[in-house]
Amino acid sequence: MNSTPIQHTNTLHINQTATHASGSCKPQWIAFVGLLMLGLMLHTSMGCMNTGKRDVMVITGATEITGSTPLAIDISNEHGSVVVEVSPSFKELAVWARASGDTTQARIPAFAGAELVMDEGRPVLRIVGANPNAVDGVGKYLQIRVQSPACAGIRIRNDGGPVRVTGISGAIDIENSTNGMSGGTTVIAAKPVVDPVRIVTRGGGIDFRMPADSRGTVSAGVHKGKIRGDVGESKASSIRASDRSWSGVINAPGNSIELRSDTGDILFMYGRK
Repeated sequence: MNSTPIQHTNTLHINQTATHASGSCKPQWIAFVGLLMLGLMLHTSMGCMNTGKRDVMVITGATEITGSTPLAIDISNEHGSVVVEVSPSFKELAVWARASGDTTQARIPAFAGAELVMDEGRPVLRIVGANPNAVDGVGKYLQIRVQSPACAGIRIRNDGGPVRVTGISGAIDIENSTNGMSGGTTVIAAKPVVDPVRIVTRGGGIDFRMPADSRGTVSAGVHKGKIRGDVGESKASSIRASDRSWSGVINAPGNSIELRSDTGDILFMYGRK
């Protein structure tokens, strides 16, 4: 996705060490949206999407954040798609936001903002994207993309398109509705899953993959679709499986792994990328 990076005001580098986070982020959306209305929303026009010209958007917020604490990611996108890529090969945090639709002209959206905050002693990257159809006409959606050297938990609320998260670690809490768009929700964990996982979709399937040595109590169910569970060489127990439901313990109980889809198949795999 050729998009426009959101960068730090002070070129803030997050050289995190990936660790696991317990629980999910707790955003204070009212305050954050107020900040967006006052100053985070930028409206800078750019040329054709194929020109490669990029205007920088700014991540505002806590400049005291250092690499001593891992970064959690919290995204709310009212109409569009989300891609989050986590890899130590990324030297710094970067965020892109691009409005797309029925026009060849692209703009840096005035309805997206990003902020770094401290929440209960740990840094959180919060991104909010409003519905572009309500702001800038019909037929548009907002693409959000994040690259981070590490991540210690993620929360996503998205409507209107696919979600893809790779290289993640820590707690996972995702709700997504493709709303008639193609694609589904894909989550590929980089480190053994030992924290709570919750992935719920309303339209579109789920593809969840966890490395070897992951553990947890799995509860998966679909309304219209099928479930395929591949537990690999794990020590799986208490398994109850049918076309539309799957439950069991992978290696050890403790953290819950909840997968739910209204319309779409569910695939979860242990020990596979």
